Amino acid sequence: NLSAINARLHKVVETTQKLTGCVDMKQFGRQILAEYAAHMAATGGSFYLAEEKGLRLISSIDPGHSSSFLPFPLAENSILGTVMDQGLPLLIRDIKEEKSITPTGWLEYSSGSLLVFPVRDSHGTHIGIITLHGNDELPFVEQDKEIGAILASYSCETIRAIKAFEEAKTIEKQLHQAHKMEAIGTLAGGIAHDFNNILSGIIGYSELAKININTPDTALKHIKQALKGARRAGELVTQILTFSRQGKSEMKPLMLSLIIKEAVKFLRSSIPSTIQIIEKIDSNAIALADATQVHQVVMNLCTNAYHAMKDTGGILSLKLQEITLPDDKMDDGCPAGQYIVLEIKDTGCGIKEENLDRIFDPYFTTKEVAQGTGLGLAVVNGIIKNHNGFIKTSSQIDDGTVFKVFFPVFDQPPVPDFATKFDTGSFNGT
Repeated sequence: NLSAINARLHKVVETTQKLTGCVDMKQFGRQILAEYAAHMAATGGSFYLAEEKGLRLISSIDPGHSSSFLPFPLAENSILGTVMDQGLPLLIRDIKEEKSITPTGWLEYSSGSLLVFPVRDSHGTHIGIITLHGNDELPFVEQDKEIGAILASYSCETIRAIKAFEEAKTIEKQLHQAHKMEAIGTLAGGIAHDFNNILSGIIGYSELAKININTPDTALKHIKQALKGARRAGELVTQILTFSRQGKSEMKPLMLSLIIKEAVKFLRSSIPSTIQIIEKIDSNAIALADATQVHQVVMNLCTNAYHAMKDTGGILSLKLQEITLPDDKMDDGCPAGQYIVLEIKDTGCGIKEENLDRIFDPYFTTKEVAQGTGLGLAVVNGIIKNHNGFIKTSSQIDDGTVFKVFFPVFDQPPVPDFATKFDTGSFNGT
């Protein structure tokens, strides 16, 4: 009757809404068969997707009766072959009495009823096929075929959307992999370039020392230069290991404010007077940290800020404060908890938006040759991760850049003699 048909159509609308939420083909296959089974009391069935060489099984209610792949061409006058040739749904009310159609090639049902629906796009191209089996007690009827045809028609649009989404997702993965390979290539090229320069110096000075072996003073000068190059190579290795988070760290409970103050003293003596330094320390909290590495973070970020303002002058501000991040910030990649936040801000030229996502990539730099290797921010990022922290960046062209570095608060007392680490002479470079 009409009320029953109306109720079934309402269920069809509900089904289409559920199918819309599917984001991959396997999920869709499970969902569409579950919906068909609920609408028509199906006890078995399968969903096949059409490929170039045949039909591939995506999902099945009763796996024992579904072959994983059915190659084209399908058997002549077979059940699935007939449906695909005619492009129309097929209802077999009693399998035992049907003599005109042959099995398709998998373990067919020997009794009950069968419904098969083609899934075709707007051009009539087959993109899939759905089969349903009903037991002897509840055979399928014509209304089941009509309702099922509506669902099959809607399925076509959902399948098309899922295919586009999966494609995927595949393109996104390929782009991500391409960016990774580009970063690795940049890293390898940068390391090779730096080491070649260093090795050229070591070899050159060693050759000069050999030539001047009978002139000890001259030979000694060349040997000292070769040793200097070797030390530079060692420092480069240390930077690379720090970047890759494989270097050893001396983690101790430290008052970060002392490190910041010492770094500011060093900066005041090395940065030109055209750049004003503002220091605002509002926290004496403790972090579990490596003093040398934290000092390296401060110096790298401040050096970058100085380079952004060296032509125009400006203001370099350092702020240290404590904050508590609630749980709702976790979606931003910020784990909840108490943090000491170091904010380093400049009023320089800013960073282009397209470069913001790449500034922590190894050997990525916008500086001129000989003004920077591009390892600085990669090292900073490695150090912060090694301290279980994270870093946030914002920038506006011609309006400056802000780096916020988050260190987890350590709730145990500091080592009694930790202040002895912080004489300026112990930090002789970055």
